Amino acid sequence: MTSAPENDTLAGLAARLAGERGDATALIAGDRSHGYADVDLLARRAAGWLRARGIGPGDRVAIWLPNRIEWLA
Repeated sequence: MTSAPENDTLAGLAARLAGERGDATALIAGDRSHGYADVDLLARRAAGWLRARGIGPGDRVAIWLPNRIEWLA
């Protein structure tokens, strides 16, 4: 497994693993599986959605949703 520097971010780790492992399975939930590139894409979409609504670094956000694979984003 790739070790991350202490100052790395989750976004940086997701991007690095997507580049290294691409379509290799990152997680399985029920009958659905996602590769590292899929997880990175989900995270980037979620971040873009938040930025488009004016949420930025240092802002706090709370969510209340049923358990789903999208929580990783």
